[in-house]
Amino acid sequence: MRAIVRAVTGAAHQLHSRRVSRALELDALERLPADRVPSIHFSAHLDDVILSEGATVARAAKSGRHQTPLVVTVATEAPPNRPLSKPARHFHREWKLSPEEVMGARLREERAATRRVGAHQVSLHQTDALYRDGYDTWPSLVGAAAPGDPQPARLRQQMEELEALFPDAVIHAPLGLVHVDHRIVSDAALSVFGGSGKLVLYEDLPYAAKDPAVSAARVRELSQRWRLVEVPQAPLSAREMRVKLRAIDEYASQVPQLFGSSAEMRAMISGHAQNGAARGGVERLWTVEERS
Repeated sequence: MRAIVRAVTGAAHQLHSRRVSRALELDALERLPADRVPSIHFSAHLDDVILSEGATVARAAKSGRHQTPLVVTVATEAPPNRPLSKPARHFHREWKLSPEEVMGARLREERAATRRVGAHQVSLHQTDALYRDGYDTWPSLVGAAAPGDPQPARLRQQMEELEALFPDAVIHAPLGLVHVDHRIVSDAALSVFGGSGKLVLYEDLPYAAKDPAVSAARVRELSQRWRLVEVPQAPLSAREMRVKLRAIDEYASQVPQLFGSSAEMRAMISGHAQNGAARGGVERLWTVEERS
């Protein structure tokens, strides 16, 4: 009986702590002046924005006095207390993190990385597909959302709430390459902001660096509904790239699994930015407009 009481009390305490944490996070956002948030960058997981457009975020942070971009991480909830799927077990072995420690460790990495680029990190407390019903096989983690997944609807509501707090911020979301969570965030952003004139899609790395064809395929797919225009940009400075690479190095659990080593990460990320003389060293971004 005492064990049951301790378990129930512990679970209640954890639930209360999560509610308090979320309330404090929202309260902190409400106190942040809207004119100091130039952009909101949605990240499906605890690394996607920095990997994909960390230098762009750093540039936004330097765009004016007291400018603080928001990096909004969607999947930050701890795994549920149940057996992990085969893909989840694989990743936990790769990361060398147990289910009990994974989100704490990865949140610390995310916050350290976002500080590096001058951004403020916000969690939406959704659950990674690795731990959701309907995604327990490798094929299910690629492409569109599983039927009945409630996460897309919840995410659209959260996006609308953030827009109400920061109505003038430019919205950045992933192009939506490969991973189902990336596709969910991309599709939710298109649904909420697609006709607003303020949505920018960023190229998901490292997927595009490992297979450039996936970007072209996704752009073709989205172009059936939207008009995507690649954003002309000034080439990244050596400082901006240096800041990004140092920020990525904060992801100690992810760099070995994604790239093999820090040196290999730096070669891949820098090489992809320099790919294509016409772009001259940029992170690829697209504006989204309604088709007339």
